[in-house]
Amino acid sequence: MPYFGLSSIIWLLAFDELHEQQLHTGIYNGEIISLAAFRAFVILSFAAFVLIISPNHQMPQSKPKLEAKLRSLLDQQVALIDCTVTEMPAEKAEINQLWIEIDVEMAKFIAGMEAELRKREAEIRAEINQKEADMKTEMIEMKAKHKAKKYRLKVEMEKLKAVVDKTKTVVDKTKTVVDKTKTETEADGPARQVGTPAGQDGPCGGLNGGRAGRAKSWRDMLDDWCREFLYT
Repeated sequence: MPYFGLSSIIWLLAFDELHEQQLHTGIYNGEIISLAAFRAFVILSFAAFVLIISPNHQMPQSKPKLEAKLRSLLDQQVALIDCTVTEMPAEKAEINQLWIEIDVEMAKFIAGMEAELRKREAEIRAEINQKEADMKTEMIEMKAKHKAKKYRLKVEMEKLKAVVDKTKTVVDKTKTVVDKTKTETEADGPARQVGTPAGQDGPCGGLNGGRAGRAKSWRDMLDDWCREFLYT
């Protein structure tokens, strides 16, 4: 009786997950069956080793029944393991199909990311090219403005140079005329004198003295008129 209870407890421990899986889903999962069968096989093997092989253990009178029960349980577990092994290829095929689908999705995701990256790279490159083109256009415009400004400055400088040259020419001509007049005046000498020579009396009794050597100005002529009016 104790051995039957022990075998019942071992059976319950081995197949509790299988029973719970069957209650919740209504189906037997191959992985759960394999795990439960292997667990039962290990536990029953250990129990058989303890109960049968151990020399210090005293077997009761119902040893043949217990051995038959254990052998029956082992046969059931071996049959269950064989059944699960035969069912594994289908599950492997499903797992392989799942991995294939995962690989396909990952390939699609990677391809999409690469396409997005290429698109973004093309946009950034287009922006950079546009900025470079704008900068080149601005540089060309700045060079054109600088060249035009330089040309205008050159024209203004040429105009100023022409004015300076013209002024210089006028100054040179004026200097030439002045030099010529001075030369003619020095060449004429005392013949062009209008006033009374130095040391001689003028018409008014010597009041015009001291004006020799220079021509009469309008002031001298006014003074002479005043003298003639007052003293004659």
